[in-house]
Amino acid sequence: MALNRAGVRADVAFVEPRSIRSLSLAALGENHFQTSAAEERGVFTLRMKGWNPWMNSLTGGVAYARLTALLAGDYLRRYGRPDLVHAHNTFWAGYAAHQLMLRHRIPYLVTEHSSRFVLDSVTDEMAPYARKVLSGASAALGVSGAVASALNRHGARGAEVVPNVVDTDFFTLPPKERQREPFTFLAIGNMNYNKGFHVLLRAFASRFKGRRDVRLVLGGEGPQRIEFQQLAGELGLQETVHFTGGLGRNEVREEIWGANALILPSFRETFGVVLIEALSTGIPVIATRSGGPQDVVTPETGLLCEPGNEEELADAMERLMRTPFRPDALRGAAVTTYSEAALVTRLLSTYRSVLHQGALG
Repeated sequence: MALNRAGVRADVAFVEPRSIRSLSLAALGENHFQTSAAEERGVFTLRMKGWNPWMNSLTGGVAYARLTALLAGDYLRRYGRPDLVHAHNTFWAGYAAHQLMLRHRIPYLVTEHSSRFVLDSVTDEMAPYARKVLSGASAALGVSGAVASALNRHGARGAEVVPNVVDTDFFTLPPKERQREPFTFLAIGNMNYNKGFHVLLRAFASRFKGRRDVRLVLGGEGPQRIEFQQLAGELGLQETVHFTGGLGRNEVREEIWGANALILPSFRETFGVVLIEALSTGIPVIATRSGGPQDVVTPETGLLCEPGNEEELADAMERLMRTPFRPDALRGAAVTTYSEAALVTRLLSTYRSVLHQGALG
């Protein structure tokens, strides 16, 4: 959408990998690998409505890539040859782009969003596919320095960082000034162990249990939500910790507007979009050195601590409460680095470089 608004025709070819668990005669009638073409929110989109019961396996991934390459070939026949292909994630859109490059000599680049590389979960059987995709790409981009470094280890040639984007027109300063009492810490994410909510609850209890001038709000759903709620009860935090459940986009903004600081206590994190959403609304952040957050959190925007370290996290919370941060400066940092305009500038520079390489070749 941002590229189209900037005058670049950026079309989408997408295979919908529905789960076999939702298969029925009626569903098969609606989705039988047919294609549809439509403008969706200003973006021309060619879709294949398919099924893939093995999506999380190597076989299913390769099948998905081949279907995507077929769909992209259909795009070429209908609408002509694009200047380049931009694949999002090595597995498996990147492999589809690699196949297109071999067949049609269209240069491609890859942006990696997945945590697979940061978590070192690329299996031995998948590694050759990653090397083929990344070594064949005209450019490889990671949403954080940690991702870019991991891509280089798997065959990319000087992967660069192009971070995620935040809608700074939506995540704005709140319509009214925030209240500082009770001081509200907010954490939003999938309720699983990797997000570190259990560490946050213990850290909060160690410094703020029994205080009514500080509270903690936890937003999101996930497999460990009930366990985290039980832990909050065991720690005696029933009065000062609130679980919101799942949140829509508008509700996320409302919770951030009502908070004084955001915490992302993950063990591993590819980027941490909620960090830049919070900064865009003018509140400081606390995050762990878990991969992506090191790119986002600076002394001017918040504090970093080690993953899993309850004492260090508690110290950071107390320190942040005593540190004055200017909301307009925090928002300015987000707009400068993570706005739509910043993203488009980076992408256009990369696209020109890729096309220049092709012209020289």
